[in-house]
Amino acid sequence: MRETDSWVYEHINLGVYKCFNAKTQDVYDKAFDNVFKYLDKLEGILSHSRYILGNKFTLSDVRAFTTLVRFDEVYIVYFKCNKKAIKDYPHILNYVREIY
Repeated sequence: MRETDSWVYEHINLGVYKCFNAKTQDVYDKAFDNVFKYLDKLEGILSHSRYILGNKFTLSDVRAFTTLVRFDEVYIVYFKCNKKAIKDYPHILNYVREIY
């Protein structure tokens, strides 16, 4: 669980803020790539699991949800995390809808 909390927090929750606060293009590019690398990872997990760690709702799910629910309206527009929207990830979209 700690390993999962770590990548959700570091690369999804903080990842969008790393993009927003980047002082150089290289820093932005690295953060941007990591956000979408880990969203792709999350999509893969959720393609065969109800929650991030299986069938049990955990802190990892709470962490992920807080960023995912705001992603399309805030992070795409203001933080320029615009490679894909949550609506483009069918399993993440269903996950966010269920938690909401």
